[in-house]
Amino acid sequence: MDNNSFEDGAMQAIEEDGSGRKLILFLLGVFLVGCGLLFALAFLYFQPDALALVDRYFPSVTASQTATPKPTSTSTPSPTLTPTRTITPTATTTLTPHVLITPALDESVFNETFASNESKWYGYYNGSQVTVTDGRLMLSSEQKGYVALALCTNCPNLGELFYYQAEISTVADAAEFYGLAFCSPGYGADFYLFQINPALGQYEVYKHSATGWETLITAQYSSSINDFPVTNTLGLYFDHGSMDLFINNTQVNSYEDKNPLECKKSGFYVNNGDFEMIADNLFAYAVQPTPTATP
Repeated sequence: MDNNSFEDGAMQAIEEDGSGRKLILFLLGVFLVGCGLLFALAFLYFQPDALALVDRYFPSVTASQTATPKPTSTSTPSPTLTPTRTITPTATTTLTPHVLITPALDESVFNETFASNESKWYGYYNGSQVTVTDGRLMLSSEQKGYVALALCTNCPNLGELFYYQAEISTVADAAEFYGLAFCSPGYGADFYLFQINPALGQYEVYKHSATGWETLITAQYSSSINDFPVTNTLGLYFDHGSMDLFINNTQVNSYEDKNPLECKKSGFYVNNGDFEMIADNLFAYAVQPTPTATP
């Protein structure tokens, strides 16, 4: 009986203490915490790259731009320049149409530089003022609205086949016509007129007689006309009523008069007053008629 009582008391003392159970629970808790830490570390270390997986299995539809490679600059040495001899072009002489270099036997040449008034230029109409001075001829009209005409007493009669040329300009810029008068018989109202207006860039051809003005060529524009103050060279070739007209060595027109005037004297003309025309370097030649052989 005493033995059983000892054993029961010993067993109850152990169960009531509980220290062993607490130890076991503590160790189990430490184990679980350790496992949790290991699992957390493993999860962080082995986490997959979600962005890489998306790019791999769901590629973007936007085209990527490929950068254009820049070419590598290569240093190219500059060639040594060898001086080249400058070639001076040979001067080319442009001949004015119909100007004679060597006159033929049947052509009479007339040059007028206005160094003096030996040719005796005069004003044909009342109010025409003509002055020869300083190597040029000056022509003007005393009254506005009136023309002026200059002819020559000692100049040769040009006849029905001739060339006539002169340099013309004005003292001041003027918006008027002026130019060459030709085929005057030396009396009366008959003459032709070839005139220019540099301010307008135009030229005209008229025929004047006792009955008044007849327009042969109306006002025409020409790029050959020089603006003031540059001189213009007017020339005409007349052959029994057939005319070739030249401005600064360029043929600008042709005309044929079926009823030509009697041609003897030529000169200069201004269409209005209040300005002065300048004439210089007159050149002309007349082709004499071929003598008829006597049978």
